[in-house]
Amino acid sequence: MNFYDILICTYIFIFDKLEGPDNLEYCLAHTEASIVIVVKSHVQYLLNLSGKLPALKAIIILESLDDPACKFLQSEASQKNILLYDFSQIEKFGQQHFRESVSVHSDDLFIIMYTSGTTGLPKGVMLSHGNILATMCSVYHPFDEAPGSRVLSHLPMAHIFGVLTEFRAILSGISIGYFSGDSNRLLEDIQVLQPITFSSVPRIFNKLYQNIKFATIDAPGEEGNIARRAYQKKLTHFKKTGELKYEEWDKLVEKKIRGIFGKNIRGMFCSAASLSEDVVEFLKIALGVNFIQGYGQTESTGSATKVLIGDPITSHVGAPTPCAEIKLVDVPSLNYYSTDKPNPRGEICLRGASIMKGYFKDEKKTKETIDKEGWLHTGDVGEIDGRGCLKIVDRVKNLFKLAQGEYISPEKIENIYLQDALISQIFVHGGQNQRFLVAIIIPKDKHFIPWASQIVKGLDYEALVKNNVIINEFMKRLNTLGKNNGFNGFEQVKAIHLDTISFSIENGLLTPTLKVKRRVVEQHYKKIFDKLYKNLAIKANL
Repeated sequence: MNFYDILICTYIFIFDKLEGPDNLEYCLAHTEASIVIVVKSHVQYLLNLSGKLPALKAIIILESLDDPACKFLQSEASQKNILLYDFSQIEKFGQQHFRESVSVHSDDLFIIMYTSGTTGLPKGVMLSHGNILATMCSVYHPFDEAPGSRVLSHLPMAHIFGVLTEFRAILSGISIGYFSGDSNRLLEDIQVLQPITFSSVPRIFNKLYQNIKFATIDAPGEEGNIARRAYQKKLTHFKKTGELKYEEWDKLVEKKIRGIFGKNIRGMFCSAASLSEDVVEFLKIALGVNFIQGYGQTESTGSATKVLIGDPITSHVGAPTPCAEIKLVDVPSLNYYSTDKPNPRGEICLRGASIMKGYFKDEKKTKETIDKEGWLHTGDVGEIDGRGCLKIVDRVKNLFKLAQGEYISPEKIENIYLQDALISQIFVHGGQNQRFLVAIIIPKDKHFIPWASQIVKGLDYEALVKNNVIINEFMKRLNTLGKNNGFNGFEQVKAIHLDTISFSIENGLLTPTLKVKRRVVEQHYKKIFDKLYKNLAIKANL
């Protein structure tokens, strides 16, 4: 196996965000990578690591080697018998040593993608040319792309959805624009590029939902009243006809909102996890564009289901793609059965042309994940409705039982609470030794500070999040939101801690694909959780 046979797409983007250099070292050693392509600032790290990477023969940097600072790097690389090139040298080398295209077969290995995972070491998912082709044929949506159309790439290439977004652009013959690298400036990047479609993950769409809702139907005074009336009329019209255009809303609000995305936007894609039904419905109506959800994992090349254009129902992630089979397997320990009424429920299992070849150098884990009949056991719990569409319930590993026996789906609860414009991030916690749920909440400061300052005046952000009056008022908002969304009493959080430091890749609380590392967060906030539970126990005994 050499450089021409395999492209290892792993942790260049992850390392750039300072996520787990140990994971980077593991991936490079695990694949025995002989060539690594990096930006100049990472060369020294690789040279320091080279003693642990005997297979490493060459480093290619994207910038020019003409920089005087590179002379030292070249000298150190030479001493370690590692070749150091810049990309222009590689291009010239290719021109001088032209290589004929090599025939490939569908089962040939195309890429190894490392799942970041929320626990344990990364796993190398082996995807074939056939896997990629099956997925692209299954999920491709043409949007009448005119010459000059563009898409924005902002997800890391270590994320399968980021890879598929770029492949879709290449397949369509449209341009790819890359974001600035700062997620806080994502909307600015969108305004500059004016893409025809926008693909992202639930965390980004939840933020978008909060911002638009805050500026329209949640706005104070007559402006908010007008927006709410127009929204309800458009929603009713959409549910009756499936049409995304409605003059009153479009005239009053949509043009202003769509100015954020530019005049070209025609569709949005969301994958990685399911969004709340309310979020999908609102974004569809507010923006007046097709919003397509899908479901898949890295192990299924990112695809398994997709929502059809024009589907007015927003409570699911679509029907199986042409290249996928789906079945639900009973999970007795959690009371999920394929015989459940009105809809079958159970662990989602996938089979088809998009399923991975296996985990690189890990036959044991491969056999644990893919059974003898070829079914990939995802670890996700799903429900299939009467139309054959899949609804995601939760991760098997994330579900837990409270002391009184009720099962809790923390992500379901978190997604509902995230509808509040004051919340940037939330982590719901419980366990079999606890009677109640508690939560860590990271407020969205630009909305939280004005709201809190109306209640308690004269305090800065750090003081506001610690103020008991503010915390009590915040709890009232959560209770109202939970009741409006049909929460049972045991699903409502009973105590919260407000924090000003976000969960991030840098502090190790998020994976490179922006998923919360639940076990890490539990340990990180253990003392705070213990204090919240202790205070609840004291109140319960009063």
